[in-house]
Amino acid sequence: MKITFLNEINYHMEAMSVISAYVKKEPYYEKIKEGLRQKYNIPIDKLDDLYEEISNIYDLVSNNIDIPKDKLDFYFSYNDDEAPSLGYLLMSFTLYNDDEDTISSFMELSTQEKLKRYLYLLNENTDYGLLKVDYNNFNDKYYVNYINNSNFETNTKLKYILLYYNLEDYLKEINDIINKVIVILKKKQDVLQYIADEYQRIMSEEVEKYGDRLLENYDFKVSTDKDIVIKPLIIRANTLMLKPWFADFNNDILDKRGAYIGIHVKVLFDLINIYFINDEKIISTLKALGDKSKFDILKSIKDTQMYGVEIAKKLNITTATVSHHMSNLYNLSLINYVADNNKMNYMLNKEAIEELINALENLFLK
Repeated sequence: MKITFLNEINYHMEAMSVISAYVKKEPYYEKIKEGLRQKYNIPIDKLDDLYEEISNIYDLVSNNIDIPKDKLDFYFSYNDDEAPSLGYLLMSFTLYNDDEDTISSFMELSTQEKLKRYLYLLNENTDYGLLKVDYNNFNDKYYVNYINNSNFETNTKLKYILLYYNLEDYLKEINDIINKVIVILKKKQDVLQYIADEYQRIMSEEVEKYGDRLLENYDFKVSTDKDIVIKPLIIRANTLMLKPWFADFNNDILDKRGAYIGIHVKVLFDLINIYFINDEKIISTLKALGDKSKFDILKSIKDTQMYGVEIAKKLNITTATVSHHMSNLYNLSLINYVADNNKMNYMLNKEAIEELINALENLFLK
């Protein structure tokens, strides 16, 4: 399996992401940052820095969306966890393949053929769990009865029934909305492309380092031997997702599997490794502190920076022993280092010690 990262921006996906967040009527990135702070103990200033650029892009777009709110709510809001929004459903076959040829090919299908595909999507997606569709007897009465007999909420059923009679109008309106948002997004095209270019550069370096084991670093499970081509998600910067099966509806055989990984996924995993202290990490850290050599090393660099040779002389141990201990202490985030003329200058990471103390206090004293 070969992994390739691209710097191609899917503007349809980015526009959909903006709209989906916008209709929720909540401070999108503030909620994300607070959730990460609470769950993983990442300092808020680190998260502010991480999200500043894309927050500004999101604010620019959301502040300039000149589309009636009730129209956006109708198409893109949902209160039924078992069903996609009307907008997402209608864009589903073109959202992940945003080239003009694919969009044109889909739009040229007959209304009945489009409806069958939408129903096929709802039916075949196990999350929705609907009954098998009899496509040979497909007509308005069959469609309406089918939706009415589903487990969807009443409001969702109504939207899906209206879809049968208004499909082409809805499709045109939704595409117009998406394209209007894309126009606003492209005011920041240079910034967005720079972000995508950096993403490709950094993640390609990760591929060189880890090969096809890279995705394991992000708990991204992919059960395929096919090559994987990965594009960036910018607005939904925390997301990892395989390209859905229905996105390649017209292809019987796929040589490659598509995927999307958010631009912040790598950095967030790095920050989680530094700041998140779970029971396993607490135990590992306490074991390290219980080792006299490691404990003495940490004490020796409490208020100063020292090279490995200096630490070895001070503690009367070998440089090989220092190097071995430093590897473990660094993996536990207990030390930091600076390279200076091919030498490692070590220092105590006092923030990690404070986080350990706080974690122990939360566990046993509160």
